[in-house]
Amino acid sequence: MVTILLRYLALFPDDPNVVFNESFLKDSQNCLRKIVPKVWNLERVLKVISVPKSANASTLRVIMDGDSGRALAFLERSGD
Repeated sequence: MVTILLRYLALFPDDPNVVFNESFLKDSQNCLRKIVPKVWNLERVLKVISVPKSANASTLRVIMDGDSGRALAFLERSGD
């Protein structure tokens, strides 16, 4: 049996203390239909982004403290 530690990171765009690149989230293609075609009807409420495709082969790095509910995410280019 394989156990993984999965953390989720919810975004709350109406929270004044949250800062994120809204244009990246809005303008990136939603890959949900490609991954799970049967749930295409959830595309207006659920978005899956391929970061390498949307950000010139970059990787998304997330530093997160789940206990305090704080996180920092940034894009990192290969070789940086």
